[in-house]
Amino acid sequence: MATILLIDDHSETCEALRRLFGRAGHVACVDTGAAAVESIRQTRPAVVLLDYMMPEVDGLEVLARLRADADPAVARTPVVMYTAVADPAIIERAKAAGADDYVVKGAGFRELMGKVGRFLK
Repeated sequence: MATILLIDDHSETCEALRRLFGRAGHVACVDTGAAAVESIRQTRPAVVLLDYMMPEVDGLEVLARLRADADPAVARTPVVMYTAVADPAIIERAKAAGADDYVVKGAGFRELMGKVGRFLK
């Protein structure tokens, strides 16, 4: 079964995505950016859903650490930013930093599934 790793400091988001993706894959959650890259190394998810706004280490820093990882498989892990931030400048920064896609929270399930589903095998 494919794994979706959600990196988000809100447990409610994790529970909602577990319900939404229940049939499509297992959703694991990490609630801090600081623990994100290590969790990716351990779980080897098919795709990461990454929040931008988190305390201590934000999503763009997590993305930079991930893309700079010495393990090529970890560095190439697909990342879809999944955040409430709809600022075009932040979206552009995320894509320039290596985000594979960007979804604003509140988007419909079909949109989210379409963007995440292409990475699930």
